Amino acid sequence: MKDFAFYLEKNGEVGFADQVFKSIVHAHGLPNAHPKEVLLFESGELGYVLALNADTVEIAMISQPTVKVGTRIARTDSTLKIHVGDELMGTTITSQDIEKTLLSIDEDNKTDRPIDENHTVFGDHTKVGISLETQVTMVDLLVPLGKGQRELIIGDRKTGKTSFLLQTIRAQADKGFVCIYVSIAKTQQETRQLYHSFQSSGIAKNSIIITSNSADRPGLIFLTPYIAVTIAEYFRDQGKDVIVVLDDLTTHARYYREIMLLTKRFPGRNSYPGDIFYIHSRLLERAGNYKKGSITCLPVAQSVVSDLSGYIQTNLMSMTDGHIFFDSDLFDQGRRPAINPFISVTRVGEQTQTPLRREISRQLRGFLTNFEKIKQFKHFQNELSENVKASFNMGEQLTVMLDQLTTTQVPVSLSTFLFGAIWGELWKNIAAPTMKEDMDKIIAKYHKESPFKQKIEDLVQKSTTLAELTQAIKDNQELVRSV
Repeated sequence: MKDFAFYLEKNGEVGFADQVFKSIVHAHGLPNAHPKEVLLFESGELGYVLALNADTVEIAMISQPTVKVGTRIARTDSTLKIHVGDELMGTTITSQDIEKTLLSIDEDNKTDRPIDENHTVFGDHTKVGISLETQVTMVDLLVPLGKGQRELIIGDRKTGKTSFLLQTIRAQADKGFVCIYVSIAKTQQETRQLYHSFQSSGIAKNSIIITSNSADRPGLIFLTPYIAVTIAEYFRDQGKDVIVVLDDLTTHARYYREIMLLTKRFPGRNSYPGDIFYIHSRLLERAGNYKKGSITCLPVAQSVVSDLSGYIQTNLMSMTDGHIFFDSDLFDQGRRPAINPFISVTRVGEQTQTPLRREISRQLRGFLTNFEKIKQFKHFQNELSENVKASFNMGEQLTVMLDQLTTTQVPVSLSTFLFGAIWGELWKNIAAPTMKEDMDKIIAKYHKESPFKQKIEDLVQKSTTLAELTQAIKDNQELVRSV
């Protein structure tokens, strides 16, 4: 980047800081400035044009704001850009790195991309038609996802959202996906924990972590998700599949609200600016399934005491293809993952399922709904009929099957097989804890022994209906009994 004198001479305009209020600067004397243009202060700080008024320019600071009233400002005639390239794989981009590389203004550098532009046209979109495995049984069977889908992950703090996201990323990294995790305004401790999780799971080489710290300038925090999606678009254009986690957009909205209130914008609902819906929808619309590759986006939203009717939460629900709700009550009961399948929704994931998986999803959801209704009669167990007792036992077995440790990966073919074994009553009259031990042995054997894995894969692949699956499992009971 050139110095202040170069840009002053190049553009022939000089501005002066009139007001400095925290991370917002009001200046005059820049009649040709344009939105998102990078501005350079004579003291070395960097900022970008936030809004244009009749006589003044509102500037959001990227550098630490040490600007004084009267400081001169030069236009660079360049918009916010980020360097993209294959060398970003396996790196962690911190706010300090963003400050250094985001504004590396070089008009001849073809690998720099503007961060606030959509680099595709509508005709490049294709239908979401390929399943995306999270290897989390609850999601793969009940709330399926597809490549290019935008699925909101919502729930209270500390209910297991991050653990689920790491499981999903681990499953996709093993399949060659480019995984981008965006940590928005988190503490340094949370950032370190995230980094160590990626390193210990062995997926760091296929991942990019982008972090902004809670102590950073609001103007820089606001840009963090845009940087991530811009990098994702680069890899998508290379024909790769990308998964982007935005953790989280409620925090992102709060910092945008802070910026707007500092500029004395008229507050709307919950004091959020009126264009917050546009801000987030424009960001999420850049994800999708394309002819060259795909960008699967998993934005995160925090709820308060499981309230899903918050302003930002409902906004995000309306602009995504469904949501997965992490219930704090289920978490307190010890359920892992604490996903409430009755409130969770997937709008396009079901169209990526095979007929067998679609039938399993329908049967499983219906059975669990009935099981929730009859659980209240459990204390009358001695007086219940044998059929009802069998339903109780199967319901407990299915509940145990859907419970999964965060360190356990269960591919969808294995989940399908295990459900078929329970549905076919191969563990009839066996207590759920005993069945869980057998199931854990099957999962371990599946990952260790290739012939055993191949038999299960072939059995599931040849079955087109649930009836065929259960019959095939009964005919090959040694797959279950051998453990």
